[in-house]
Amino acid sequence: MTSDDVDELVADTRERTVFELTDAIGAADRPRALAAVASLCDQRESAVGVVVMLARHVRQLTLVYTLRETNVPRPSWVRCSAFRRSSSTS
Repeated sequence: MTSDDVDELVADTRERTVFELTDAIGAADRPRALAAVASLCDQRESAVGVVVMLARHVRQLTLVYTLRETNVPRPSWVRCSAFRRSSSTS
């Protein structure tokens, strides 16, 4: 058994997170996004929680698009409330 064999086995059994899904969506990586969704479903992840995180991700992408289109300097982006971590977010 090689380390590649172990990596292949571990990769299929590890838990995926909703962040892997949002990263895949942001990268327009459809196969990786679908694999993340399938894994989240297999893990019985809360559908509501996944949708909430996806909505947050879309809001952030929309905000970035708007900031870029209106030529807001990149260092100022961090001041936008959508990028701040709220106290209710873990």
